[in-house]
Amino acid sequence: MPVIKIPETIVVPKQVMRDVLDRLAAEAPEDGDAGVLNGCKMHLFKSDLELSADTDKATLDAAKANFTDYAVSDEVVWGGALTDDDGHHSLTGSGKQFTAGDGATSNLIYGGYLVDSADAELICSFKFDAPVEVNEAGDGLIVIPIFPLSAS
Repeated sequence: MPVIKIPETIVVPKQVMRDVLDRLAAEAPEDGDAGVLNGCKMHLFKSDLELSADTDKATLDAAKANFTDYAVSDEVVWGGALTDDDGHHSLTGSGKQFTAGDGATSNLIYGGYLVDSADAELICSFKFDAPVEVNEAGDGLIVIPIFPLSAS
């Protein structure tokens, strides 16, 4: 009897993709677990890291931003799943503002990463198109997290 593998590219209906994204951000039902994105928080990192699926939280934490008054964000609040005109599916989270305080330690911010609500588990990491300088009090950035999910 032949064993036939599903090909790497599969076709998934748009509504199913939106449902998958909505479940990732879902609150916990009384009898189950919350979606992995529910309650997540954001960190920034200050090294020009080469990110891959093997990049772990310890590596990112070692490069964590340290400008004056830097702290992990509060919880990201996710909107509903969207499909754009090109068929790309995503969730957009609430923007997170990071601002340096007085006596700022200079940082060059290369990207960020999302962690669970306990700041214990890495969810994903991302690198900006260009680093952002945080050199003095009042410098900062606002990051809007977008969690994509693709299928044909």
